[in-house]
Amino acid sequence: MNTDVLDRVRRQLVDAGTPPRRSALAALVRQDTGGLAGHRQVLGLVREAESELAGAGPLQHLLDQPGVTDVLVNGPDSVW
Repeated sequence: MNTDVLDRVRRQLVDAGTPPRRSALAALVRQDTGGLAGHRQVLGLVREAESELAGAGPLQHLLDQPGVTDVLVNGPDSVW
């Protein structure tokens, strides 16, 4: 489900020319889920969307760790 929601949110941002700000992402996620998503789910989806749209995607959690200064990617299964 997360992938579907994020795909639709991404498409709406692009179509509207809206920058990926937290407030805009949260509003789009709530709208997309029909208000049925709980606060934790909305927050998780917003963080995921932020990471993908304004961050480093699946590598963002590594960059957010204290003390990390470099992330080296040698292939799909080799990240230092």
